[in-house]
Amino acid sequence: MAPQLPILDREHEIAVITEVVEEAAHGHGRFLVIEGDAGIGKTRLLEHARTLAAERELRVLSARGSELESEFAFGIVRQLFEVQVAAPPERVALLSGSAAGAAPVFESTIEPVRGAELPILHGLYWLTANLYRRPGVLLIDDLHWADAASLRYLAYLLPRLAELPLLVVAVIRSGEVGSDEVLLRTLLADGAVTALRPGPLSEPAVRELLRTLLGDDVDLALAAYCAAATAGNPLLLRALAATLARDGVAPTMANQERVTELGRVAVSHLVASRLARLAEPARVVARAAAVLGSGAELPAVARLAGVDLLTATEAADELTRLGLLDGRTLSFVHPVVGAAIYAELGGRDRLLIHARAADVLDDLGEEPERVAAHLLKTVPGVGTDVVRRLRRAAAVALCRGSPDAAFAYLRRCLAEDLGPAQRFALLREAATVAVKVDLHEAVRLFEEAKRYAAAPADRARILARLGVAYGYLLDPDQAVEAFYEALRLLPESEDDERRRIEATLLVAVFVAPGRREITDRLGGLKQLPPADGLGARMLEAAIAGHEMAVCDPRGHARARAALADGLLVRAANGEGALVCGWLALLAADDPAGLASLEDAVGQAHLHGSLRALAPAYTFRALGRLWTGQLVEAETDAREALRLAETGRVDMDPVFAGSCLADALIEQGRLDEAEALLERFGVRADPTPARPRYYAMEAYARLIRRRGDRDAASIALTAGTVWQAYGYDNPAFGGWRTDAALALFASGDAPGARRLAAEELQRAERWGAPRAYGRALRVVGQVTEGTDGLALLQRSVEVLAGSAARLEYARSLAELGAALRRFGRRTEAREALGRALEAAEVCGAAPLVAQVMTESHAAGYRPRRHRLVGVDALTPSERRVAEIAAGGASNREIAQALFVTTKTVEVHLTSAYRKLGVHRRGELAARLG
Repeated sequence: MAPQLPILDREHEIAVITEVVEEAAHGHGRFLVIEGDAGIGKTRLLEHARTLAAERELRVLSARGSELESEFAFGIVRQLFEVQVAAPPERVALLSGSAAGAAPVFESTIEPVRGAELPILHGLYWLTANLYRRPGVLLIDDLHWADAASLRYLAYLLPRLAELPLLVVAVIRSGEVGSDEVLLRTLLADGAVTALRPGPLSEPAVRELLRTLLGDDVDLALAAYCAAATAGNPLLLRALAATLARDGVAPTMANQERVTELGRVAVSHLVASRLARLAEPARVVARAAAVLGSGAELPAVARLAGVDLLTATEAADELTRLGLLDGRTLSFVHPVVGAAIYAELGGRDRLLIHARAADVLDDLGEEPERVAAHLLKTVPGVGTDVVRRLRRAAAVALCRGSPDAAFAYLRRCLAEDLGPAQRFALLREAATVAVKVDLHEAVRLFEEAKRYAAAPADRARILARLGVAYGYLLDPDQAVEAFYEALRLLPESEDDERRRIEATLLVAVFVAPGRREITDRLGGLKQLPPADGLGARMLEAAIAGHEMAVCDPRGHARARAALADGLLVRAANGEGALVCGWLALLAADDPAGLASLEDAVGQAHLHGSLRALAPAYTFRALGRLWTGQLVEAETDAREALRLAETGRVDMDPVFAGSCLADALIEQGRLDEAEALLERFGVRADPTPARPRYYAMEAYARLIRRRGDRDAASIALTAGTVWQAYGYDNPAFGGWRTDAALALFASGDAPGARRLAAEELQRAERWGAPRAYGRALRVVGQVTEGTDGLALLQRSVEVLAGSAARLEYARSLAELGAALRRFGRRTEAREALGRALEAAEVCGAAPLVAQVMTESHAAGYRPRRHRLVGVDALTPSERRVAEIAAGGASNREIAQALFVTTKTVEVHLTSAYRKLGVHRRGELAARLG
């Protein structure tokens, strides 16, 4: 083995690594990435982190990505944790509680009921938390070759990492494309990630390295020449020095041509020259090891090489002696070395040896995915029983929650020569998985499957799925046409499936302006006889969404019935019809809406997918925003936006982003909100190509708060967009509020009163307190005299018993200001005092400041004080406190609510202070 050389020119990198290791040792999680060219010294820095962690007695687990296993489901995760969960006693402890969801990752059984992606990711987070109750480090080399499922684990872990005593250090080779480049780059772009990019060695460092390798007689000028020839790459320099030493080339400028000749091909030249000196058995063993990949077992290497075990052992020892192989793990000392040996195989030889490798591993009883990894390297007709092996590997990958890997295996199956019936079955299977992975591929496969479907009913079902895929791709016109054709082909006897398709069609209206003819179907659909299947529930929820959109109060009762007992939440997987039901309930201020969304978040974590979780978080954020839970709304919206941008979620991020912007606006963080909305390109566009009505209204609200004179026109444009998509309910799109207030501020009182009156009429028809109370307040604000005051008083009365605490606080604030102007200071102080309390609970800093200003004008100076008592608790604080009062530990509460333990600690600390208690045992009495 080559001697361990000093780490040169890496003072900054070592300082950062030392800092993050120290932070982990003190309980602060970090994510560090080391990125650079092959051979630049990334792995040396990774090993330095390992050494520092060992010195501090931190728990260290490590893994290494490989090109061969880049489609292997949770390959990196299994390297990290498999040994830890193998022993029965520790397995029970590590996979306890929510961590049990991770169990399928470490099993090879095929159980169709398992394999939902989100509970596995959630379980892996809690497995990590169980492992790292004390400080530790995860080291991942060659992350660019990580499988997509492992990348999703890291993306899920990253926002929760700060609350664990865990440092993650990952190494990435620049320019390499792995299994999911978009996810990898999005992960690395996260603000919580610290990046190190070590550069080339300086000439003094190159000279010192060459002297260490070749002796003190290295010519100084040659050292500079070597630095230029290898671009200061340490691995190339070491290989160059080894070749010069082997060939007896003196390290002087007289041999500069030889240095140039070796230059950038130093590693491959060194590998080739060392292999050339080996006997044939050692060469074939080296090639077999390169084909089988990192950490191959010696029996498999021997069989693939066609030698006996003793010969393979002796060959491995020789390769280790030459510095090519790590004899302990049968891994090459550097991926570049393995790649150089693999490159010696010709194209046809590679195909044949991978096919033989699949046979060898299958015969040895290796996992289906390890066999499939080699089949992916073959072409059709090379190898036996390819389809059966790949389908079995796909089934295992799905059970482990990795549709990415399953799709890779199924797509390879389709390259084989198949009969029509088998091809149709595989196309349908592959397309169904592709919907979770690559929608463009899903559409292509469904389109092909449509041509192979013999029975009209089969073709109709394919078309229905095709329509959903087009919908996720934001191509509503193609989606609508697919649904129409599906309805034409589907037998009348399949009533529930027909209703499901009709429901999805109705949802298309809200994302496809210009297809309002679909709403003409509403009359006939409402006349259908009652039914209670999943499709029937979805149709009722979709109709409820349409009724809510036009202020028809029947939509509230219809949505409540459709979402009763949670069937839609459990089975509809966040589909548009379910969202319609949620929005109808939220717009009606019905607590059942938030309760259903709470259930949806829980169901997604326990049984669902990221695609189900993203809309649940988005619209729970909206519900929390509408009830004045600004901090909670921000948290949910950020999580939804992260899922939309980094997860396998095809929900337009504008929905979550707009909700987040509104939560920031209400907290007074206008610059953050503006930067966020700018990401979505929000401008006054009357005919947007995508449904940006949320974002446009939020933008209007933002610039009105800034006092921008364009606020009215932006709000009116937002209203045009809302109406183009079929919405005219102020409980959902309150654009008239901002337009009216902006017009009034600019001096157009008649225009303001006209818009405010229109909003009041619609809100009164819908009947929900939040929208009705807000409309009364706005009309009161733009109406002079005692009539305006009466409207403000009525607004407070309407909102007093509702869950819309922020709107209630606003109405109290406006009433207090109006009473002050009428000289009724005592009543003004009372209203402003209640407004201050409500605004503080909501966390609405601008409103608090407004109330304080009005209070001073009314002649008194209320002191900002810490609110106390049960009423001062936020909904999240109260929920945590109630569960804690029942005896649950912080860890149990965190797992029940799908938050981190530290979040629970923060909520409990605040609840203890507000309730004036010091122990869990006192909570029950104080909570009543």
